[in-house]
Amino acid sequence: MEFFIRNPLGGKNKFSEIKNKNEKMVLDECWGISAISDGGAVMACGTGIEECEMFENDNKLYEQCSNDPRTTWRSLLIRVDKNGKQLWQHVDSFAFPGEEDEFDVPSTASEYVFITSDNNIASVVDLGFGIGLQILEHK
Repeated sequence: MEFFIRNPLGGKNKFSEIKNKNEKMVLDECWGISAISDGGAVMACGTGIEECEMFENDNKLYEQCSNDPRTTWRSLLIRVDKNGKQLWQHVDSFAFPGEEDEFDVPSTASEYVFITSDNNIASVVDLGFGIGLQILEHK
């Protein structure tokens, strides 16, 4: 099954433009999982930098961390096949109209995921100021 993902803000693409990719800083945390009819699964997660304070003893790393847009968490969905091989991942965030740069988005995390009766993936998202529901449509 293929899924069509609407991502008006770029999500993962914005992260791919970051020049100083220090993987020590970024955390992926998953809280929900749902089985898919082909034997695979989709996981509901968040991705981002938990805090920069742990780098206070390294001025360069602390400055890099503090200026990194990934300090605002984004929702992350990970799709795996029946053998656990990753098929795709989807990073997304919510933005208010007119506030669409990487520092104007609220913290988000996908905390629960389920498959709808139409075989779409539904993600319940913690938006930092409330909740949201994101539907990923299949082709």
